[in-house]
Amino acid sequence: MRTLAISMISLALALSGCTGMVQARNDMMQEKIAYTQCLQENSANPGQCAGLREAYEADLQAYRATTAEFEARFDSGHSVFVDQTISN
Repeated sequence: MRTLAISMISLALALSGCTGMVQARNDMMQEKIAYTQCLQENSANPGQCAGLREAYEADLQAYRATTAEFEARFDSGHSVFVDQTISN
């Protein structure tokens, strides 16, 4: 029973990390699309898109940080899905 509870808690923590990562990715992609569209519409004066570029770069940095944090949880050598009980 204890192992099941630990597994459920670990799964909940892992999924909450996924949610943050997905939201960060969605935010970054929205800014990328807006910036790209601005560049296409203002090819003669790309400086008009500076604010969108800065927003995209900030969201990209946030996404990379979120992804690195998520990967660090699972690359630490500790699997949250491993059953800790050993039976012979």
